Amino acid sequence: MERDVELRRNGHLYEIASVNDEMLGSRQGFPASETGYRKTVDSVLDISGPDLMDEVAASIKDHIRTHEERPANQAVRKDARHSSRRPGISPATTSTRRSSERSHAPNQSSRRRPGYHGPSPLSFFDLISYTENISVRCLTLK
Repeated sequence: MERDVELRRNGHLYEIASVNDEMLGSRQGFPASETGYRKTVDSVLDISGPDLMDEVAASIKDHIRTHEERPANQAVRKDARHSSRRPGISPATTSTRRSSERSHAPNQSSRRRPGYHGPSPLSFFDLISYTENISVRCLTLK
């Protein structure tokens, strides 16, 4: 992650904490929410780039200001998914985490059959949605 983008991300997380303290006056439950917000912001940054990350962070802050409560992590992820699918928003041209993992994979291309491209990879948001559905189903069965 580039230094300027990392500073922007950390600045957004600091501002979210400040807005939380200003509007709610309590940190009860905030560490868990902050962890979820951090994961979502990082995923948005990896998939769609810093501009959409700014938008998602701003929506979290606006929600706290207008509703005087923290948005659920699930709602933040859902909004981020919808925002990343809007026209004009394209996946980041370089995903540092993914490109570095691919470049260090030993002889991965030699193991593939010619003409086989494998299943299409799931995005992070699709994976989160899928795991949430499984979690909900498991909880209802217990």
